[in-house]
Amino acid sequence: AEINEVLRLIKAAPSQAAPPEQLLLQEEWVNFFASLQTLLLPLLSPNRGLFDSLPPHVRLEAIQAQCIVPSTKPLLATLRASLKSLEEFLVAKQKKEEEERKKKEEEKKKEEE
Repeated sequence: AEINEVLRLIKAAPSQAAPPEQLLLQEEWVNFFASLQTLLLPLLSPNRGLFDSLPPHVRLEAIQAQCIVPSTKPLLATLRASLKSLEEFLVAKQKKEEEERKKKEEEKKKEEE
């Protein structure tokens, strides 16, 4: 629910707050995390929330039991693939930023010489 509210606020924000491509990227990220929330909810709130108000150690047992049920395997596989995609994106972004930083440093050194 919170992610949907964030998405609504981003869409309602004035367009001059950020370039359109930045707003599109923000919306894509919000949608990505909303999809993760959809996958996580059945796993982290077993039996439609029956254990949500119980002490953490009881919830943990329920969550662990829920995650080993064969019917959750497709959810877990989708979640794992989504997290793998996120990891690959972040690694590629970090690599690109590092390359840009090195390039700027080299240009700066050339200018100083």
